[in-house]
Amino acid sequence: MAVLSGRVHRHRFRWTEDDAFSGSSLYACHCGVVRPAL
Repeated sequence: MAVLSGRVHRHRFRWTEDDAFSGSSLYACHCGVVRPAL
């Protein structure tokens, strides 16, 4: 969770694309945080 301007934000990750370098999938939250698949 992150706190943005006094509000609590829970990341809601959605698949965006496959990473060409690692071969794993990338997931992004609407706030801009991106993470690879586990």
